[in-house]
Amino acid sequence: MFLQASEDYDYAAMTFYTDSLERIRYSAALNVNNISEEGALSMTGFGQDIVPVVRLSIGADPNTVSTSEPQLPETAVAAFPNPADAFVNVDFNLETPTNGTLLLFDTKGQIVYSRTLDNVSQDRIRVETTELPAGTYLLRVSTEQGVRNMKISVQH
Repeated sequence: MFLQASEDYDYAAMTFYTDSLERIRYSAALNVNNISEEGALSMTGFGQDIVPVVRLSIGADPNTVSTSEPQLPETAVAAFPNPADAFVNVDFNLETPTNGTLLLFDTKGQIVYSRTLDNVSQDRIRVETTELPAGTYLLRVSTEQGVRNMKISVQH
């Protein structure tokens, strides 16, 4: 584990908001390894102008721990028409049947459509978009074989 401090971010506004306006502070840093006062902890942590930076490395082998997901080939999933008006067709072109989920997120990250995928391989799923506001959405297909993310525009 690696710990250092940075002055890259100015948290004066957060300090003013929480201290001067008596609002709840949702996060704070505690003094780490305080040599002058053995065992003492402080809610001001590293000071008003310094922000702690913590980096944690688990394992040296990138195959042991990884945040990357296997990606489906571009030809495995297609969405059209894009931009969409009343619906979006999601076509699957997978070699072997698989299970998974199909999710549609708005720009706030909220799920606006969800569907479980059962044994899809060469299938077409129609997603109705008439009730969705015009805008940009993220279509995420997650299967046992991998994931595919696509931007979808809805225009009415």
